[in-house]
Amino acid sequence: MTPERASRPLVRPYVETGGRARADRCALERITLLHRVGGDVPRGLSDKQREAMELLRAGALSLVETASYLRLPVSLSKVVLADLIAAGCLKARPPAPLAAQHDPEMLRKVLDGLRRAKSSS
Repeated sequence: MTPERASRPLVRPYVETGGRARADRCALERITLLHRVGGDVPRGLSDKQREAMELLRAGALSLVETASYLRLPVSLSKVVLADLIAAGCLKARPPAPLAAQHDPEMLRKVLDGLRRAKSSS
């Protein structure tokens, strides 16, 4: 076996999703924050679903971060994670609206505060 071939997973990613390529139930964006609900990991989850639940035990992660840790493409991670959301195991928080991310007034206040802190030290 060549080194390149040996590093490939034995289980193809589409097997983790039951052959599904799209998440039917919820629209997840790459920067959607996911966090775990409840304490125990329910029975009957796939390996990747259990792995996601364990990852999120420590706190919220974005969809992209979770996909990276799961070593799955983002598109397939959406399917795996959407199933956990539908089962009530995870909650998804949509990203902040674009206007809230770049509020010029807030940025001015932060800059003014930093300048005051610098001049007082």
